[in-house]
Amino acid sequence: WVEIERFAQFTAHGTLQNPTEGRPLEVAAWMKRARKLTDYPIKNVDKFADAWLLWWKSNKPLSQAVDDLPANLDWAVLNVTGPNGLLLFMLSLAWW
Repeated sequence: WVEIERFAQFTAHGTLQNPTEGRPLEVAAWMKRARKLTDYPIKNVDKFADAWLLWWKSNKPLSQAVDDLPANLDWAVLNVTGPNGLLLFMLSLAWW
């Protein structure tokens, strides 16, 4: 992640395909409140996990099947740097 940000010269670049579709409520709440880089309390882990996976799937490259990924799968859709990019997925995984 740091190398991606460094390559982008630590500037915000791009936007997620579906930044709010399925996004866990905890992520939205964290974004509204100072964005401290500490653990965020997850009250219902199962609900968070379901929402997180929906959010991830709505933003990752589309594929027909998990086991049969095309060779030209375009991961550039996740080339989103800055505070509203790939960092959100990584940080929220740490809470999980």
